[in-house]
Amino acid sequence: MARGRVSRPRAGASGAWERLAPFATEARLERIEQVLGSRTLGIALVLDRLYDPHNLSAILRTAEAFGLQEVHLSESWPDSTNPQVALGAERWLTLRRWPDPGLLLNDLRARGFTLALTSPEGGGVPPETFDPPGPVALVLGNEREGAAPFWESNADVRLTLPLRGFVRSLNVSVAAGIFLWSLSGQQALRVPLPEETASALRDRWIRASVPNAEGILRHLGARGETSAEGE
Repeated sequence: MARGRVSRPRAGASGAWERLAPFATEARLERIEQVLGSRTLGIALVLDRLYDPHNLSAILRTAEAFGLQEVHLSESWPDSTNPQVALGAERWLTLRRWPDPGLLLNDLRARGFTLALTSPEGGGVPPETFDPPGPVALVLGNEREGAAPFWESNADVRLTLPLRGFVRSLNVSVAAGIFLWSLSGQQALRVPLPEETASALRDRWIRASVPNAEGILRHLGARGETSAEGE
């Protein structure tokens, strides 16, 4: 049974939104629109050869919470996430996997991203003073070796966090949170989603929000075909 009603549902790319919106609560529909309105394409996250599912899960959760949409996994990545850590964050993100980092670099360059390599060593720019000329791809290396030489040689800028204790490095998920908190506050990086992207995400997110969404869509599709045959 439908649980909520919307008089004028927003258009979706595939029609799923219009069909499924009556089965979601008003609060859920409003939340989807609020999140779409706060998403940014001004920051993309590149995770280079992460191997720990816990770290990947924590970073995805943080990225989603700070309003990012794009997360890119470069060269290798864990086979799964930890659901108790990620809390389903991957359902709402655009997560792309790139076995060849060169193809990822070409994609980012073609879209005008500045490559900002994070580094535990000194000599870089603190994120709070970083003034990017356009969208930023934040590159985080793996837990043991840092970023691969490929990303070292192609980075436009190196970002670093001032560490004042005996410990000279941070867990990669902690570092990701600090960098994203700092960058997400920059107004210049608040790049809204184009309507085509928002429309596709609206359909995808309503599917993830309504229980048995695919079954409902199949039922409505079959019912529509039956009605058409009877006309």
